[in-house]
Amino acid sequence: SLDRVDRAAGEAMVPKVLPSLINGFETPFVQIHTAVGAAMKRVLQSLTDTSTSGQSPTAAKTYSKFIAVLCSLFQLRYQQSWFHILDVARYVFQRNISMGAATAAAAGPSVQPLLLKLGELFQGLEERTLAVAPDVEVALRDALGFGLQSVGLTFFLATLPLAQDPSLPSGGGVAIPPNREWIISILDNNLRHMRCQLSEFQSNVQALSVDLAGLLTSPSASFMSKAVKKGVARNVVQLWSLFPGFCLKLPLDVLANFPSLAPDLLALLA
Repeated sequence: SLDRVDRAAGEAMVPKVLPSLINGFETPFVQIHTAVGAAMKRVLQSLTDTSTSGQSPTAAKTYSKFIAVLCSLFQLRYQQSWFHILDVARYVFQRNISMGAATAAAAGPSVQPLLLKLGELFQGLEERTLAVAPDVEVALRDALGFGLQSVGLTFFLATLPLAQDPSLPSGGGVAIPPNREWIISILDNNLRHMRCQLSEFQSNVQALSVDLAGLLTSPSASFMSKAVKKGVARNVVQLWSLFPGFCLKLPLDVLANFPSLAPDLLALLA
């Protein structure tokens, strides 16, 4: 453990030790995968432990190197170990959550490469360029869910946007391509476990929903196919279906922001 030796020296050792440690993920033995994953989690726990001596000057740099090594493990050569590697990825986010909302949010930029890598893997599953065992897909969903809970809705969607090309008006008629709808399922399964701000829902979800609804009544709607119109209408319903889960833990700014959200909600229910 890093708190049992000189902390700076211990942290300096981490980038040197990890390459040897992760070699165990290349073996065909599940027991070794489990042991290596557990060792990586102990390293991470020591890196992020501020209870004894606080955050050292080199901790952030070493943490970034740890995340980089973890991202590198999602190469196909390690695929037989992905279930255990994803367990480490989930622990990264769980560890941040356990240290409080402010710490987790501040760690967003540090874990962004990991979020991007996990999103890339799930995108591969959606586009059928990648195949994994069912338990690995569940572990991937789980890790992404804890990633959302760790960094918050705004940072998560900035990293993994619903529309891959936000510069185009609703992606040319379909704001959320079918192969990006998996992100909505991650949101739906995890927002209920988070205490958010209504302003986040308004800027990240409601605004997109309003834009989509506007497409259906705009002059350009006459040039849309029935399939495109159905897709846009489905997107509107999908986005608003996130609202009940978003409210489950009572957003912090209901009094300030619900009045401006209510008209769009009432229009949807009418």
